[in-house]
Amino acid sequence: MSTKQYQIVFDWWDALLEISDSQETKESIEKQLRSFSDGQKLLDEENGDVIQAYLKQMSTQLITASIDCTLSGVVKLFQDKDAFVPIDGSKGVKLLSIDNWVFHLSDFEFEEV
Repeated sequence: MSTKQYQIVFDWWDALLEISDSQETKESIEKQLRSFSDGQKLLDEENGDVIQAYLKQMSTQLITASIDCTLSGVVKLFQDKDAFVPIDGSKGVKLLSIDNWVFHLSDFEFEEV
């Protein structure tokens, strides 16, 4: 089975997913998409391209998860998340890397208003 890598980029943040070309993986991803109210809309926007619709759906999920978790934490979070394909590679989708949100107190400004 061959795999392809896909990078999701938002401003300075990015994540890298490896997705199997197998029919089983595509069916699992489509099932995930269709379990959410916006799934059909995403599929329509991407002209039925299951992978592109999935990447769109996962973009907001992954960036939100990365606020509180490292790579291993995000992977674990999606193992336990209802209706989501695990991203540990066991079902053909593997999260290879993800940026974390790091905040330093020196990055903030404080003003009296």
